[in-house]
Amino acid sequence: MKKGSPAPSLHDRIPLNIVTGSLGSGKTTLLTHLLREGIEGKRPAVLINELGDVSIDGAILSGLGSEITELPSGCLCCMYSDDLRAVVRDALAAGPDLLIIETSGAAYPDPLLYSLLELGLTIDAVITLADALNLERFLDQSETCIAQLSAADVVLINKADLAEERRLDEVEERIRRVANPSLFLRTVQARVDPSLLFGTSYPRTLRELRDYRARIEAGIGVAHIEEEGIETLVLSSPHEVDRQAIRGFIRALPSQVFRVKGIVRVADTGGAELLSVVCGRGRLFSGLRPEVVAAAGEEAGEIVVIGKGIGAMREVIAAGLEACRGRTELR
Repeated sequence: MKKGSPAPSLHDRIPLNIVTGSLGSGKTTLLTHLLREGIEGKRPAVLINELGDVSIDGAILSGLGSEITELPSGCLCCMYSDDLRAVVRDALAAGPDLLIIETSGAAYPDPLLYSLLELGLTIDAVITLADALNLERFLDQSETCIAQLSAADVVLINKADLAEERRLDEVEERIRRVANPSLFLRTVQARVDPSLLFGTSYPRTLRELRDYRARIEAGIGVAHIEEEGIETLVLSSPHEVDRQAIRGFIRALPSQVFRVKGIVRVADTGGAELLSVVCGRGRLFSGLRPEVVAAAGEEAGEIVVIGKGIGAMREVIAAGLEACRGRTELR
């Protein structure tokens, strides 16, 4: 919507859904299911934002039939509002039925909500994924995690199959101390009925909208990545890797590393697999769609490492990855 144009009626406003959550909580997995299986016949435009200069999530979501726009490296909520609005206007020009924004794991949702209201959007829902295995760690170390939960209309407690019922109850209770979402759902591999997430139009009061504006004007969330000491490394692994050595690499990662992701080629098969690690737990995932491997292109072998104060550990982490070089004779 151009400046000076009349505001669209509520009936004509495009719904905005924000998918947020801590690093490795399952945001891209959720979007993969939704785009592959469809959202009640609606055609979404999807904007994704990643930390680091390598677009792993963009490759994973490629070929699923929706328009995917990758936002610049960094944090969405730290972008200048005019820059963000320009990207969103371009996405809306194609006339989608709804707009989905997947934030990086380090983004505050509040600034996005306020910045985008004037573009002819209506806030449908903020969907926050909570990692059932690692939530306490993120809550204890990151104000961002609290902000993501506080903004949520729906909280998906993901990886429910990996935690006992008592543990899931404790996670939900911990979330209730900092947030009051309208709905809690426990999910496995972030699978959920789309009707619970889209077309819901959870109400927001005028006071809440004013709170969003006040947070922006107070600079809350701006430069928070630097304040929390979150750093991103991009390491290169152009050679094939040994599967067993990768397991050792994961076990040896410093505790300050929150997330590792990248597409690598594995020596025992010669095929491309996704390396995914969250807080010391991870593995290689095979069976990547050909579109994913093709989209990764020259960035296959680029590994993104995200953590707190890990810049000084670059050489150690890089040496561990280099030690995973595969031996072709193992095939």
